[in-house]
Amino acid sequence: MKKLFLLASIAMTVALTTSAQINIKSMDPKAAREKASAALKDKNANKGKASAFTSADDCGAFTKTETAKDGTTSQSAKDFLIVSNDGSTGFGFTMYSVMLEGEKYVVIVGVALEKGICVDKSSKLTVTFEDGEQVALKNFKADNCDGVVQAIIGKKVANEAVAEQLKTKKVKSIKLEGVEKTIAKSFSENNQIQLQGTIKCL
Repeated sequence: MKKLFLLASIAMTVALTTSAQINIKSMDPKAAREKASAALKDKNANKGKASAFTSADDCGAFTKTETAKDGTTSQSAKDFLIVSNDGSTGFGFTMYSVMLEGEKYVVIVGVALEKGICVDKSSKLTVTFEDGEQVALKNFKADNCDGVVQAIIGKKVANEAVAEQLKTKKVKSIKLEGVEKTIAKSFSENNQIQLQGTIKCL
């Protein structure tokens, strides 16, 4: 019993240390929800129209470059990625890249489109690829009931390989484990192209 307690304490310390070392800008949960809702309305309004995404290699279709006051530039997703099979429930995602101590990190902000989804630090996003392989992404966002999570991919999180997988493999589905509710949605071909193109170009 003592050994189990010691191992749990060590694991918790490692997790806290990793979290403390990551100091990356975040998006306000309410602003993220509003942007995701607007993107969902836009998607519903354009339902039935041909997709603008034909290739994951056209960076102009997926990302935009922003320049800060100090002259530094950063890449971010041009549009929210909406994963919804019914036009009302599912997820909205935006992504951006940041430099931290000379290393590039990809930040994924996910929003549950349903209201009242609570998340905390134990919540995670599980990505399932078409070949059946799965990767779990830890939530770095503070506890909230706006259904907003933040995943970070990079060296300090020890998951750099995930970025390469997202660039080269098609995602079949994604699952968010909230405090009391789990949501899972399948990716359309358009979702696959948009996610792959955005990650490639960040």
